[in-house]
Amino acid sequence: MFSSTKGAKKYEGSDVILHSGTFKVVYDSLWSILSIYPAMTEFGTENVMIGDPFHDDKEESGYEGIFAVGEGLYVVRESIQSEEDEFHAVVEEVSLREADGEYDLLRACPTDLSFDGDSKGFEGAVGFMASDDGGIYMLGLCEGNYCKEGKKGKERGNGRVVVMKRNSGGVGADCSWETVEILEIPKTADFQDYSAISVSDSGKVAVTSQEDSMMWVGHLKGVVDEDTITSVKDIGFEGEGELFNFPREQDGCKHIFCNIEGVHWIGEDQIVAVSDKMKSNGKQPNECFSNDQSIHVFVLP
Repeated sequence: MFSSTKGAKKYEGSDVILHSGTFKVVYDSLWSILSIYPAMTEFGTENVMIGDPFHDDKEESGYEGIFAVGEGLYVVRESIQSEEDEFHAVVEEVSLREADGEYDLLRACPTDLSFDGDSKGFEGAVGFMASDDGGIYMLGLCEGNYCKEGKKGKERGNGRVVVMKRNSGGVGADCSWETVEILEIPKTADFQDYSAISVSDSGKVAVTSQEDSMMWVGHLKGVVDEDTITSVKDIGFEGEGELFNFPREQDGCKHIFCNIEGVHWIGEDQIVAVSDKMKSNGKQPNECFSNDQSIHVFVLP
């Protein structure tokens, strides 16, 4: 897909957005942000990895979300252990320097919500500015049901989206994201896990499940456009929504898109998505291999 891999061998795609004319993709295994032109030309020189994929050799990035609000670009680390042995998502605000293929970290702000561990935190996110107070808000999608790990996290149909407000004293100052409200995803989205979220400029919502290879489409109230809401008090899910299967094998049963982890509306009936690496050691069938570590475009029927 791109001319230089910067030494990367695996591409565990975890989220994607359309920003400044290109698809921006993050990986939970790499620290780079991939910029892909919508034409998706193979080995195109215009497709670049921004930043050093291994700038921290002690740990992987854990990036599971990316969103933009105005000129601001944010990436979300799923769940990071703190000095107090608690687990919190961390939201990093970055500034891209595409001219030299690097990016600057402006601030890294922890969220106040505590998770059970480092594997079932925020799995996707969208961001908005509120017209009434000018605040910047994030809607963080929990991977597990009830925002939990273990058996509780697999109790289908209990998806949660955490609404948070950014509190910051400016670049370099202490900052955080504080919980305002927790929204219940309609039970029509009867999923074992929740892997990605996107909201269109008309309020159309897409929520995907990696385990079920499905997508729930609903509506979010209070949306003005793709990064603006009227007020945080106005937002909420409206109606029950409907379910869509990602394409199956020819027999109509076997999953072939087994690892969808990022999704973004690029039209009222069209989405772009990215896939994680398939699970090894027999945890997933061979059919999953053909579409892992890839970028896809789907049209709703």
